[in-house]
Amino acid sequence: MSDTILLKKNGVFFSVPCSEISYLQADNKYLKVFTLTGAYLIRASISSFERSLPPNQFCRIHRSYIVSLNHISNFNYKEIFFGKVKLPIGKLYRKPFKQKISDHLKSVRPFKVIGS
Repeated sequence: MSDTILLKKNGVFFSVPCSEISYLQADNKYLKVFTLTGAYLIRASISSFERSLPPNQFCRIHRSYIVSLNHISNFNYKEIFFGKVKLPIGKLYRKPFKQKISDHLKSVRPFKVIGS
């Protein structure tokens, strides 16, 4: 695992810090990587790409989505929002997401979940 990922866009390679990745979306044999500055389409499986990401910063929320815990605008336990973008949380991923986001938020700033 590294702090940067090498992505190719229009034949040019870019070194993208993991901290700039918002979320990833699987699309057949391709993966869309959404960053703070744009999007990249790469030929890779979501599972192989997931292994290259820092596990304390990213969470699989659906068979087709991985999200950065640092860029979530808000969420409930069925959906995650990145500004106006809404992503579903798959049933199998809800409990692991709840634990991971709770641990992440506690490490960033102490808080108490109300109504969980």
